[in-house]
Amino acid sequence: MLLADALFLSGRLPRFLFATTNTGNVISRYRVEPLSGYLTFLGTTPSGGTSPRGASIDPTGRYLMVVNNGSTNVSSYSINRFDGQLTLVGNTASGISPISAYFLPSGSFAYATDAGGAPYVMGYTMNSSTGVLTNFAVGATGLNVGRGAVSDSASRFLYVGDFSGNFVRSFTINANGTLTSLNSVATGVNPHSLAMHPGGQYMYASLNSGSLVAFRVASDGTISMTATVAVSGTPQTIAIDPLGRYVYLVNATGGVLYVFSIADPTSPVLLYTFVMGPQANAVRVDPSGRFVYILCGTGSNQIFALYLDPFWGFSFLTALSTGSNAGAMEGIAIASYSISE
Repeated sequence: MLLADALFLSGRLPRFLFATTNTGNVISRYRVEPLSGYLTFLGTTPSGGTSPRGASIDPTGRYLMVVNNGSTNVSSYSINRFDGQLTLVGNTASGISPISAYFLPSGSFAYATDAGGAPYVMGYTMNSSTGVLTNFAVGATGLNVGRGAVSDSASRFLYVGDFSGNFVRSFTINANGTLTSLNSVATGVNPHSLAMHPGGQYMYASLNSGSLVAFRVASDGTISMTATVAVSGTPQTIAIDPLGRYVYLVNATGGVLYVFSIADPTSPVLLYTFVMGPQANAVRVDPSGRFVYILCGTGSNQIFALYLDPFWGFSFLTALSTGSNAGAMEGIAIASYSISE
C-alpha cells in the first residue's frame, strides 16, 4: 500500500539523500529506503571546494550541483543510481560568495545565488552527457544579496530572495538563460528561502527576521503578497509538499520545524511545531510527499526524518548521526527515480 501511495502521488521514489557539511568540506551520502523513509549512511565525498552550502539535483537524477562558499566555485558530480557514489566531473567559477544552487525543472539551466557581489546570481548550462557546468552572466538583476531561488514548473520565471534589499524579485528567464526583471515585492527583513506551490500560482518565502510570507503568482510571472505569518527565532529554509498541502519551515533558533497548512494557499495556518535539536538548517520533502528530512548542524549533527501518514498525520521516524565530519550542515538534495529505473 505504501508503494502504491508513493507512485500515486508522484510516480517517483526517493533513492539517495545528499547533505553538504561545512565542517570537513564533504558531501554526506545516504541511501533512502523508499517504503519506510529510513536512511543508511553510505559515506562521504569531498565537496570539490571549501565551505559547501547549497545543493541541487538535475531533473534526470543523474547529476548533483554543489556550491562552495569558501572557495567560490561550483562542483558537479555524476550520481551512480545503483549505489549512490558521487564522481566529480568538474569545477567551475561562481560569484564571490555562492549560497544556494537551483536546477530549473526543465533542466535547461541552473543558477547559483551569491552574497558577495553584483549581479548576485550566476547562470549555468550543463552538458547533458558529462554533467560539466559552464557559467554565464545573467545580466543586471537589481539584487543586493541573493539567497534562495525557485522557478515555476514550466521554467519561464525565476524568483530570488534579495536578502539585504528585503525584497523578493521576479525575472523572466530568456531563451539563453539570462534574466529580465519583472517586479519586486517588499517582504520585511532578510528573505532567505523560497518554495513554489506545485500548481504554480502561489509561492512562499521565509524571512530570517521571523516570518513566513505567501505570494500570489500571476500568469505573467509577477508576484503580489497575500499574507505574512510571524514565527519566533531565525527561520531558515522552507519546503513544500508535492501535493500542495503543507509548507515546512525550519528555525535555526531552537532547532524547530514548523508545519503550515496551505488548504487556502493565500493564507498559511500553523498546524504543528516539532523541536528537532539545535540549529535546524535545512528541510526537504521526498517526491512522494510521505517523508520530511531535517538537517540539524552544530550542537546536534543529525538528520531527522518524519513520516506523513495520510490518515494519522505526522510521526517521528528516526534521528541519524551525521558522523565525525559533521558540522554546520547547510544543503540537502534528494535523488529520486521512477519505479522502472
